[in-house]
Amino acid sequence: KEYESYWKLQNASGVIFGLGESGEKNFWVKIKVAEPTLPFAVTKVVISTGNANVTAGCPYSFPLSAQITSAAAGKVTYFWERSDGAKSGTQELVFDSAGTKTANFNWSFPASFDGSVKIYIDNPNQQYFPTYNIKLTCN
Repeated sequence: KEYESYWKLQNASGVIFGLGESGEKNFWVKIKVAEPTLPFAVTKVVISTGNANVTAGCPYSFPLSAQITSAAAGKVTYFWERSDGAKSGTQELVFDSAGTKTANFNWSFPASFDGSVKIYIDNPNQQYFPTYNIKLTCN
């Protein structure tokens, strides 16, 4: 956006001064305001699965999905972590611009599990995002 403004100046006694022979001409100022550039950061992570409370034969693989939102372009590195301390390997998503991408992960469980999963964004945030509760009952 651009903004333009016209001005005349006067001293403390009220005498106009500035441009032109007698200082009667306006001068103008043009200000260009650029859109703010947001820093590269993950701003939101939303985890989901088709069914968070499953009774099935084990081992069972939970098909997890995370909507990861970035404020700018860059490479996001992250890992999944369960409430029992198990962690996935490091994974990555590349953002060409700000937006949301989906990260899918199938986590195999050999036995019943009642806990949660979450994502740790290593780059750029170095931050955990909210947990998502899941329950597996092996039959």
